[in-house]
Amino acid sequence: MPHSVLHPTRLQQTQLQQARELELPSREAMLRRAPSVQQFWDSHRQLLSDAWREWEAVQQDDLAILDSGLIDEALRMPSSGRGKIPSARRTSRR
Repeated sequence: MPHSVLHPTRLQQTQLQQARELELPSREAMLRRAPSVQQFWDSHRQLLSDAWREWEAVQQDDLAILDSGLIDEALRMPSSGRGKIPSARRTSRR
């Protein structure tokens, strides 16, 4: 796994840009839970945390408001008969 080194030009980049340029561990290493994967997260924890906060600040106005308006009205309002406890219409399998 390549180790990330901050070069002088990288210091001018935002935390978010730096985080996006990190070389991630391979999929196989992640699936095997290789120790190098944990080392990657441990060594970049602060950068990723700062980048996440930066992303949230940038995206704050563009994030959708999560409320019932996201769900289609037909799904929010049960139609007649839906959602009721099933009656004894079950037939036995004899």
